[in-house]
Amino acid sequence: LLREAQGLWRTDVQVPLCYGEAATPASPTISPTASPTLAPPRAAICLRPLFRMHSPEAGWILRDWLRYHLAIGFDHFVFYDTDGTLEPWLEELRSAGFVSYFPRIYRDMERVATASDRMLREEGGLWGHEFLFDHCLFFLRALGASWGMTLQAPDKYLVGPERASSLAGFLQRWSQQQEVALVYLRDRRFRGLAPWPSLRAETPAMLRFPLYEEGHEEDGRKAPWVSAFRPHAVLHVQGHTARPRAVRPGAAEPVKGESERSLRANHYVEIFGGAGHWREAGGAQYTANGTAFDEEILWALPLVQCWREVDGRALQGAPLIRWGLGGAASVPQLRGRGPLER
Repeated sequence: LLREAQGLWRTDVQVPLCYGEAATPASPTISPTASPTLAPPRAAICLRPLFRMHSPEAGWILRDWLRYHLAIGFDHFVFYDTDGTLEPWLEELRSAGFVSYFPRIYRDMERVATASDRMLREEGGLWGHEFLFDHCLFFLRALGASWGMTLQAPDKYLVGPERASSLAGFLQRWSQQQEVALVYLRDRRFRGLAPWPSLRAETPAMLRFPLYEEGHEEDGRKAPWVSAFRPHAVLHVQGHTARPRAVRPGAAEPVKGESERSLRANHYVEIFGGAGHWREAGGAQYTANGTAFDEEILWALPLVQCWREVDGRALQGAPLIRWGLGGAASVPQLRGRGPLER
């Protein structure tokens, strides 16, 4: 899909234009007969239940995340929420067949719903949702998906040195190793205040939080953060980890790991607000303010500029990004891109 900007065809985004008249999914269920009549997804993302996504700020975050992952090649997303607040943000992509949406997922599970509500009030978070990843696993089997990934929430971006081709590179690397059922990915954690003029929610995550804490572990199987799995070859998915089917004696190892230098999840831990006491110094998941600058996601900034211009025309008063950032203009990959140097 080419988009004309300032009289020039500037942006090449590889996304399907349509799937035909029968593409609109009904309310999805676990039954294969209820799945959208699309080609089986090549790569899909499973998310944990989201909540309180009604604000414009949440909309900016979700739109950026969806557009980015569509641009790199994901063709299906499985969303859950506890309160129905995702519906207006997903309506268009759901109608196009890119999204399966399970609203108010706990409404028929009274005790789980009550416990979740209490947890949101008392802790500001929602845990204990791992069983829904198994639901997503079997739903992706029903769709005939080739790969699924547990990116979990729109604060994590799949990133690699191949930029826009990072997902395609991953699929190609493992296409000849059909015995591999599960590939673990690590994460890079970004937090703290960004050294940019704006911290408003419409500023994309990679500009709000450009620094990460460096790590030195190469093997994604150690402290995995994302499970990339072949649905037909996996029995159980639980957030960050999964369990492959049993293999016969002497068969190749079904679990592998990727180095974060080849593919990873950039985790913007404070994009929805303060990370909370459980990530403070001394905590089990402490993440310091970053010291290293990540250039491998900056290829997407011209796309974000186009998205903002579209949104600005569609939504009265929607902000447009105006760069004028000396640091961004000095990054080699970004020179000569016009809007970035305004």
